Amino acid sequence: MTYLNSQQVKDLLEEYYSMLEPVEFDPFLSYCSLYWGVHAKKELPDYGRSLALEMLQEYDDHISAVCLKRHLEGLEDPDSDVDYTSLQFSRLHCASFFGIVEVVAALLEMQGYGTDERHYSWASPLAWAARYGHVEVVKMLLVREGVDPDEPNDYGQTSLSYAAAEGNEEVVKLLLGREDVNPDCPDNGGRTPLSYAAENGCAGVVKILLRQKVVNPDCPDNCGRTPLSYAAENGCSGVVKILLRQKVVNPDCPDNYGRTPLSYAATGGYSWGTVNQARVVKILLERADVNPEWPDNCGRTPLSYATDRGNEEVVKILLEKCSTSTT
Repeated sequence: MTYLNSQQVKDLLEEYYSMLEPVEFDPFLSYCSLYWGVHAKKELPDYGRSLALEMLQEYDDHISAVCLKRHLEGLEDPDSDVDYTSLQFSRLHCASFFGIVEVVAALLEMQGYGTDERHYSWASPLAWAARYGHVEVVKMLLVREGVDPDEPNDYGQTSLSYAAAEGNEEVVKLLLGREDVNPDCPDNGGRTPLSYAAENGCAGVVKILLRQKVVNPDCPDNCGRTPLSYAAENGCSGVVKILLRQKVVNPDCPDNYGRTPLSYAATGGYSWGTVNQARVVKILLERADVNPEWPDNCGRTPLSYATDRGNEEVVKILLEKCSTSTT
């Protein structure tokens, strides 16, 4: 923090203004910019708190803000051509992102939650805190006048969506305790908090959301994909079982491309491993209302996708099932 507050660093903004990767030129500056808050959250003595507030007072024009914004935008969208230096990431955004309770409290006491703290295309300070499970910061922000707990970002994603996607159960409960939070709010792509929780295998959050009467467990997004479809693709067997227990869930529902949850399970999504894919395929095939040979709009069956991926175990399971069905 002493280094980041030095005049030497403060004078660097113009020099780094047009550089794509400051880390290539000064790895220590990059590390300090990206991780000072991680260390501060673990232990922040009074002197450290003063140093943090000193830097954050000039955060909009600080090189560390540029480094952090570029890093975060790269994580969200590696192909983005956004002018990072023009994006708003205020002092409150930063403190909420790191979850530093003492600093957030001090900032709110000094300036409140004003128009200068509005979000840009990513998220509000509340959404950042919700995303990373900073429970105490979420509590502090929720009681502030003017904070909309259901405020969407430019993509329609709310704080609940962020918390659900990361499996932050305590934050999800806090948000659902508010009457002004929609538990089933779709984003611009039609995806709900349940959809994101299901995709990432967050079984605890899925159970919490399903207890909300307004949540549709089979809600399709703009591509026709349901929470079950996303859970099946990523090998989230626990979530698949939970969703299949819901009477309104269609286990063989095709999306806009004609692909069913079984088709996605046979393909696999992230690097979850063939064992998880095979487990989900077996679970789905136990249902009599799942067609193991359903062709999509291109005429491809689950077996076609499994062979394309070289998933021998899934291929064997599907061949056996298809053979039994034919017999």
